[in-house]
Amino acid sequence: RVFKQQAVNPNLLRTVEMHVREFFYCVKGSGNKRSSMAKEVRWLKPAFGWLKLNTDGSVVGDNGIAGCGGLIRDSNGLWITGFAKPTTAFSSLVAELFALREGLALCVELQAQAVEVELDASAAISLISCNITSNGDLSVLVDDCREFLLQLPQARMTHCYREANCCADALAKLGANLSSACNRFNSPPPVAIPFLLVDSLGTARTRMVPFGSCNSSS
Repeated sequence: RVFKQQAVNPNLLRTVEMHVREFFYCVKGSGNKRSSMAKEVRWLKPAFGWLKLNTDGSVVGDNGIAGCGGLIRDSNGLWITGFAKPTTAFSSLVAELFALREGLALCVELQAQAVEVELDASAAISLISCNITSNGDLSVLVDDCREFLLQLPQARMTHCYREANCCADALAKLGANLSSACNRFNSPPPVAIPFLLVDSLGTARTRMVPFGSCNSSS
């Protein structure tokens, strides 16, 4: 940056910290190389009487522009509601937590009785699920998510591969392109319709995973 005469990012320290946190949670304990295998991944309907919330976050570049999105479907896989919202985040982990908080708040607003929360960010799930008190810039987001979960009579969080979370990903990218406010969708927006169709048909997408691994979204 010095030799190119570029301005220093005023949020450089925060950006580096967020990337380190994300790296730590994603690669911890993965030092051994393992062979890979092809795995069919698909979105699965929740159990009867349950709703499923899928959320995702999307970061555009390193300037803090990001978006979050999510949707709620019933046990038949039918759209109930969804959202897309612009936000500021310097790592995908922060964007994922913003999306999760927004989605959980929507579930509470709907007075949902049983919700399966599904996202493709294992780091976010680890932060929410552990009993350790959170600190730093993530603490408010983590605490809010935990509080909303406690307000739901029945709730469980599960990890899915990103191939099973394409609809939420499309909404997150839509949110990153919005100018302001949070858009709520009582019916699917055009960007989500192709992915909803794939999910409703139970169509599988192929992903290479470490040999012997398993996932609930297969």
